[in-house]
Amino acid sequence: MELTKREDVYMDKLLSLAEASEIMNVSYSKAQKLAKAGELPFRKLGKTWYIARSALYRELGLKEPDDRKEMAGVG
Repeated sequence: MELTKREDVYMDKLLSLAEASEIMNVSYSKAQKLAKAGELPFRKLGKTWYIARSALYRELGLKEPDDRKEMAGVG
């Protein structure tokens, strides 16, 4: 198995409910209601709700910031 170059590897960041609520500009409780209702693709791991950052931005119709260069140590 061949490994890819570091700059080609990008893993989507998981956002907590608190982080997602800040991006959505809603209260934590409102974000929690959306998560529980299945309005957004949140997943619960243990007691904590998470959502993939790309999924959140896609669902909100926002352009996702491109920080892959920053993550790869470039720039």
